Amino acid sequence: MTDTIFIITIFDTRAYHFYSYSNPTSTFYVIATKLISDFQKSSERKCRLVGTVPAENLIGRRYRSCWHNELALPIYQGDHVADTVGTGLVHTAFAHGFQDYDVALSKGERVESFVDARGCYTRHLGHDLDGKHVHGDGQKEALRILNHDVIHAAKHIHSYPYDWRTKKPVIIRSSEQWFIDVDEVGKRAAAMIDEIAVSAGDSDLRGALKSLVTTRNSWCISRQRVWGTPIPGLVDGNGGTYTSRKLIEHVANLTRESGNTDIWWQIDVEEILANEDVRKSLGDIPEGITLTKNSDIMDVWLDSGLAWHAAKLNDMEREHVADVVLEGVDQFRGWFQSLLLTSVAVQNRLPYKRIIVHGFCIDEHNNKMSKSIGNVVDPTMLTDGSLKQKAIGADGLRFWVALSGSENAGESKIGPNIIENVDKQVIALRNGFRFMIGGCQGFTGNGFSEFPHLKTLDVDMLQNCHAFVKKSIGNYEEFKFRTVANDLTQFVQRNFSANYVQTRKGGNTAFEEAQNHIVI
Repeated sequence: MTDTIFIITIFDTRAYHFYSYSNPTSTFYVIATKLISDFQKSSERKCRLVGTVPAENLIGRRYRSCWHNELALPIYQGDHVADTVGTGLVHTAFAHGFQDYDVALSKGERVESFVDARGCYTRHLGHDLDGKHVHGDGQKEALRILNHDVIHAAKHIHSYPYDWRTKKPVIIRSSEQWFIDVDEVGKRAAAMIDEIAVSAGDSDLRGALKSLVTTRNSWCISRQRVWGTPIPGLVDGNGGTYTSRKLIEHVANLTRESGNTDIWWQIDVEEILANEDVRKSLGDIPEGITLTKNSDIMDVWLDSGLAWHAAKLNDMEREHVADVVLEGVDQFRGWFQSLLLTSVAVQNRLPYKRIIVHGFCIDEHNNKMSKSIGNVVDPTMLTDGSLKQKAIGADGLRFWVALSGSENAGESKIGPNIIENVDKQVIALRNGFRFMIGGCQGFTGNGFSEFPHLKTLDVDMLQNCHAFVKKSIGNYEEFKFRTVANDLTQFVQRNFSANYVQTRKGGNTAFEEAQNHIVI
């Protein structure tokens, strides 16, 4: 390999040049104009520019595949391709990337995965790769095969999908799935969203929910797991699928009658087709076709998204509507949305009257809670205490939730310093309550006619207390728990303890009488 390569650039906003190794030459290399300098530095090669061509002149032309010399594959434009790193040209795998898949759809290309369910290459890529794992021997073998076409290799740090549980890399792989067309349902749902009350602090997230349901065209409702609710359907070896309402109802009846939730996995296809109504409902099944049961399970969001069906007091009620649903802000993409779409699709009405959004727990250093990191706070350690943690009781935990977890669509911090501060607030409240309870001694509950000569300070305190209670009831009805908790703290510490109690204690000769006036 010589020290000089010859390049032709292409230009639009990104111009590409063709470079080659020697003169005369039959080999040229294509690089985006903006990236020539970076390439020369990285590869430590001299580049000789031999021509420039507009990007649109390449689009639609074909190139020789590195995998199969006999194949001429098309060059497509992709909006996701950047001219800030590499060559400005990328390999596109229709079955293994979201943006790649979109390119395939826009061009009418067939999408076929050459990676099986085990994560291993299939025989379609040749004997050398057949059966080898993509992240194991397959990766090494792929690099070996491509080696004769590589003029420079470099490491590049970039985002890559990882499994959040195992912390191991995963691959994107296209596969046949079951979908629901929610385009029309989403538009109907969006028209109803303004009727929903959303409690999320200062944020009105109804607009975000509208946007999510109106821009969603389809919903993939199938998953490949070993446990879950089955999707009743039959499949043939050619990828054909057969299902119907009759089939689904038949399986539901069998489950109900037998009390066996595994009935779908245990019955034979012949038993299913023995029911004449089910057999006819599946339409024409070609002769010689062998049918097997679908092994996919239902997406848990569809499963849990039908929870509204249980939201009625008795069979006499016609509506299935929950008063409140409570979850984190991430569920606008999950449960809140699945409840909404299924309810509008089935009963053409909202599944809930109000959404309450709580915060996400993080530690005092702004880190997410993680068992692997070891920063998870066990609620029982807060309520019951431990060798390192003073017990703050159930009231302390509830008070923290009210202060930090409600009316908050963001992050809720918790840690030793925060817990200590909550404990101090609870103690201050309890001290105030003790004084109030002591003041009730001797009070018979017959109203205030027993105290015809209340002092101005007492009357003012009672009026403030009445206003506070009225305001708190209103906030409770609006699920504004943080507001109630903050108002309670301010009222007890300032209005009651700092003003009323201290004034009454300070030189009042009829302190016992004052105690009798303290009624909440």
